[in-house]
Amino acid sequence: MSPRRRRRGQCVFCSGQDLSHEHVIPRWLREKLRIQGSVQEHLEFGPPRKWNTLALVFSEVCVKCNTGWLSRAEDRARPVLEPMLFGDCAISLNAMQQAKLAKWAVKTSLLIALKKSGNKPTGWVPSRSMSWLCQNPDSDEPPPGTYVWLGCLNTESMIVSYMQSGVLFDDDREPIGHVGMFSVGCVLFQVFCVEPGAAEYSEDRDGYFVPQDLRAGLVSIWPSKMVVHWPPVARFTGSSLRSLAERNRQGLGLSINGAAGSASYQSWPSFN
Repeated sequence: MSPRRRRRGQCVFCSGQDLSHEHVIPRWLREKLRIQGSVQEHLEFGPPRKWNTLALVFSEVCVKCNTGWLSRAEDRARPVLEPMLFGDCAISLNAMQQAKLAKWAVKTSLLIALKKSGNKPTGWVPSRSMSWLCQNPDSDEPPPGTYVWLGCLNTESMIVSYMQSGVLFDDDREPIGHVGMFSVGCVLFQVFCVEPGAAEYSEDRDGYFVPQDLRAGLVSIWPSKMVVHWPPVARFTGSSLRSLAERNRQGLGLSINGAAGSASYQSWPSFN
């Protein structure tokens, strides 16, 4: 879904016109984390700016999607995500729980990209993935062509929230994949999403998206495994998170099928 081709005034999922305000990060989650005040958002270009952390509202979602399948996806993910927010509970995630988290992470990452970078190249998202979510409202799984990883942040670091959006381009500079990373509380998600029906990437993709020295801290949850243990063995500090983000920003260090990554942004706490 190119930011240049997307029609304003229509739902990004179903093209409906009865629009509403979708909270990209749900209000229950912000209340659970007891986050107050603003953070400094550091963009790739220009000075930092302040905003209310995690208070993202997107206005190009129709009432039917917002109160229907999006609301159900939130309700299904909440019992899995809520105990993980502070990183202090040992949890074994079964395949169904991984799927629910992955679907929530994908829709959230795509909406973050549209909200924060919708008029920039980094705001590209796969349109058929958006449609698939709407057309499969009762599925607990994310769209085909999706890969999701899970990490845990060390909250003793100074990072309050982190968000990054990027795009992979082919040799003709056509967008072929969305790359997103964001955190809620101690939970870190990394998402890679291509159009359903696009060429499948092999398991070797983990070598691109998860550097060898960070594999103890970033585990795959989609495609799901039989069981995933939370939190991972290693936790991300501010330094290791910045290292992973910088690698993504520079194009994952290597190209995938001739594709390279694009720009990003991140949000850090404000102490002013």
